[in-house]
Amino acid sequence: RAEAALDGDSLSRACELLDALCRQYVQAAVEGLAAPSSVAAWHHRLLLRWCAQQPPCAAPVAPSAVVDAHAGLRPLVDLAERCGPRLGAVLRGAASYQELLFPGGSMEALLPVYEEAAVSRFYNDALVAAVESVVAALPPGRLLCVIEVGAGTGGTAASVLPSLELSCARYTFTDVSEVFP
Repeated sequence: RAEAALDGDSLSRACELLDALCRQYVQAAVEGLAAPSSVAAWHHRLLLRWCAQQPPCAAPVAPSAVVDAHAGLRPLVDLAERCGPRLGAVLRGAASYQELLFPGGSMEALLPVYEEAAVSRFYNDALVAAVESVVAALPPGRLLCVIEVGAGTGGTAASVLPSLELSCARYTFTDVSEVFP
């Protein structure tokens, strides 16, 4: 199902455009800094070094061009549009990257990236197919114990849990974020 939505040629072109769009934001952030010393924290300085090494864009790319090339990248374009223009402020410590990614502490803004973007759908659907295959091969009465490493926003769990509904004794997940106690 998701494989048909990938359309390799248009997805490849759209990914190239998305990369160029993001490099535009990176370039603008680096050029907007008064000096590298204006970067606040050590990890921001590491990010700045990486940003400064990115090749410049050959030509400007509009967000709509990415979506026109492949609509399945809309969630990634939305994320880039929300965060990209604020990268310089994040590097200076004037804006919080957590707030950009999780406005008001909510994961809602990132869910489409993990649940609806073409590549995420593809991998989530592939995982669901694998889980359904394992479930179908279980002897009668046998239940699974599942561990998901790096649960993040829950996009993968949302895809997989319906397939495990009657076949799972325990579902454990891990994540490094402070969202999960």
